[in-house]
Amino acid sequence: MTTPVTDPAVHDTAERLLRDQNRVLELIAKGAPLASALEGLVAIVESRVPDLRASVLLLDDDGKRLLHGAAPGLPEEYNDAIHGTEIGPSVGSCGTAAFLGDRVVVADIEHDPLWDDFRELAGRFGLRACWSTPIRSPDGRVLGTFAVYYDRVQAPRPYDVELVDLVARTAAIAIERTRLERERERTLRVVQTLHQVGRAVSSRVDLHDIVQVVTDAATGVTGAAFGAFFYNVVGGDGERRTLYTISGVPRDAFAGFPLPQRSRIFEPTLRGERVVRIDDVLADPLYLGLPEGHPPVRSYLAAPVVDPGGEVLGGLFFGHPGTGRFTVEHEEVVEGIAAQAAIAIVNSRLYEAEQRARTEAERRARAAFSLEHIDNGVALVDLDGTVRVWNRAAAELTGVEPEQAAGRRLDELVGGWDEATEQLRRSAAGSQTVPVELRGREAWLEVAATRFEGGIVFAFKDVTDERRLDTMRNDLIATVSHELRTPVTAVYGAVKTLERADLRGDSELSERLFEIVKSESTRLVQLVEEILLSSRIDNGSVQVEPEGIDLLGVVRETVGSFAAGGTQVRVTGGPARVLADRHRLHQVLDNLVDNALKYGGGSVEVSIEPRSDEVHVSVVDDGPGIPPGDRSRVFEKFVRLDPNMRTGVNGTGLGLYIGRELVERMGGRMWVDDRPDGKTGSAFVVALPAC
Repeated sequence: MTTPVTDPAVHDTAERLLRDQNRVLELIAKGAPLASALEGLVAIVESRVPDLRASVLLLDDDGKRLLHGAAPGLPEEYNDAIHGTEIGPSVGSCGTAAFLGDRVVVADIEHDPLWDDFRELAGRFGLRACWSTPIRSPDGRVLGTFAVYYDRVQAPRPYDVELVDLVARTAAIAIERTRLERERERTLRVVQTLHQVGRAVSSRVDLHDIVQVVTDAATGVTGAAFGAFFYNVVGGDGERRTLYTISGVPRDAFAGFPLPQRSRIFEPTLRGERVVRIDDVLADPLYLGLPEGHPPVRSYLAAPVVDPGGEVLGGLFFGHPGTGRFTVEHEEVVEGIAAQAAIAIVNSRLYEAEQRARTEAERRARAAFSLEHIDNGVALVDLDGTVRVWNRAAAELTGVEPEQAAGRRLDELVGGWDEATEQLRRSAAGSQTVPVELRGREAWLEVAATRFEGGIVFAFKDVTDERRLDTMRNDLIATVSHELRTPVTAVYGAVKTLERADLRGDSELSERLFEIVKSESTRLVQLVEEILLSSRIDNGSVQVEPEGIDLLGVVRETVGSFAAGGTQVRVTGGPARVLADRHRLHQVLDNLVDNALKYGGGSVEVSIEPRSDEVHVSVVDDGPGIPPGDRSRVFEKFVRLDPNMRTGVNGTGLGLYIGRELVERMGGRMWVDDRPDGKTGSAFVVALPAC
């Protein structure tokens, strides 16, 4: 930035000028009000040249009028008088400079024709000369003017011009920053307004409801005294009619007036050409007047409502008795609302068409397209069973894109479709839940079908998870019912036997019966604890507290509890320290050894094998083993490879699920494999972090 040459008449330095400018720039950077920054710049000029007064005027958003920016040295009455002045080729110094985009110098206001309309005003306040420089943005647009007034006839001095040029560049920074911030806020308000209106209209399908919501919203956001939406409808008889909604005034206020005709003021809207905004219709040559009794209008705003195909659906019209009430922001908001209204009206028409002609093939297909944004998959197949419509939800569900699905049979896209939906296709009505193959896995779809003249529309959604939950719930009920029935029956039988008077003296029998009650009660407690622990694992409330522990010691304690009952379990491997929760690890190993003894052939081995950063503890049995295809399933809830309990072994099917969940919470892993020696049997392996 160039520093002005110091004028001997001005007691200042370039360094002080730079400091003052930097102070103003700091104000701008901190987001100070524009008026404060501009007043600071005016003060810089006035303090260095005491015999002048400076003024900043801002060009409005339309680029037509100059608005007050800062002029602390000029009388308030003068500032008020020139506020809002329309620019032109001979409108004083500032209006002309803004119009021409160039500096305008008037050394003698009294005799210069540029000041004919303002001469008396300037003379009243002793203003004898004025020159004005346009304030330009970096891209050359005129943002306003920086003017200098003298109280005597005088042309600007070189220093004055150089100083004002410098300060005007700083003013441009302040104005442009404020403009950009205002533009950002305005854009945000427009987006928020359009979002709110969009939500309101997208939730409706009734045409008349939509247009009333649009009219009310647009009238409110623009501050119009009244608004009207004239829109075209085609009745069931094919006749085209124009209807309207009113907002802001009673509908009776427009009841006696004719519909808008293609007059010069209405034509751009009715032809769908552009938005029309007029600050004062009385001053506009297109205006031909209003019918008698019409609400007064000075400010006018209108926007066409045009669908994406270019059809004019109607027009939004707004009026206000005051002048200049509608802004560029209002124009943008109304234009956006009109676009949303067009989409909503098109959607409403599609909906009404589908309702009127459900059996018509082309309209039925279009209705299927309108389902593009719902969660359910939609497929329209023709009479040959070929896919003609395949929506986005169907693509996401199956992994088959619409362009890949078109022209193919549904059974090629969804495995087992024809067989699963045979009954549904025959009736082509109602809904059914069927098993199919999706992306190489079994899935369950809830399918609904509707037949139309040209084929069938299928709507379907994936209910695999819901069905799995139902299955798990049923498994839980069946398992718990079975597991509870056996101990409860035993306890009940023992108690009933103890109640018999003829057996009360048999102490040996009583002892055996009490042992049954004790054993089965313990089993009941364990069953309930397993179910509760599974629930706590699911909701994340199970706590584990890993610490460095002696794995061999825990294994020996576990095996020892089984040895106390007369069962021998072999332990191999040496001492090893692991990071685990001692209590939870006991639970896991107890379950694995118990399973090995119940399902195996009688020989069980627990081995400890240190690895690089893990220690593996394996529980190996000599049972029938677990097929590879079932090895991941055995860790799921309620899964039993002997669901009918033909082996006579009871259980809830929760033990392995609980075991793996606890091991993973301790930072370990758990899986099942073949015996390492190749013999028949299984090896359940728990890998824990070494420490």
